[in-house]
Amino acid sequence: MNSSHNPFRFLCAISIILGVSACGSSSVTTTPSVSSSNVASPTASPSNIASCADVASALELSWGQSQGAAGTEYRVIQVKNISSVPCEIQGSPEVKLFNGDAVTLAEVAAPVNAQPSLTIGPDATLDISIGTANPDNFPAKDCQAAKATKAVVTKLTGATDTWEYGLDVPQSESPWNFCTTAGNTPFFASYELEIN
Repeated sequence: MNSSHNPFRFLCAISIILGVSACGSSSVTTTPSVSSSNVASPTASPSNIASCADVASALELSWGQSQGAAGTEYRVIQVKNISSVPCEIQGSPEVKLFNGDAVTLAEVAAPVNAQPSLTIGPDATLDISIGTANPDNFPAKDCQAAKATKAVVTKLTGATDTWEYGLDVPQSESPWNFCTTAGNTPFFASYELEIN
């Protein structure tokens, strides 16, 4: 979905410990940090900065704090650089939402405001905000509700990145229900670096 969505849509986060996995690698457990209220647009990366894909175990994914406004729920996927050196992300990641039967519910479009490349410094966090329409605020004919149990981020460090980073959605504490009909599909709300 593009930026023509409701302008009041703004992102979110969940303070919760979640499992993060990457296909082909061992699982890790992470503790998400609370998203800072001060955020800035990604900055262009110097050419001498290594790709995050080339820095061993550089990135850690977790959920941020969720919010809602004007019938829209916003969830944040936080990407933190846990290495000791800055690294570069190129292009825009893609996010797929799945249900409990591993059926794809939505493929979230790339953020329209993402720059070709950006640098994430040590301990810095990139927030990927995803907005979804709350089924409680729409008639059934305009919604077609679905419930996500997992989000998978791909192409995180660039178009050639083949790793898949999975995040389970905590069903008992905050199930993620949203609409999937045209005009109410999930969308990127923002793509920003936190200011430390």
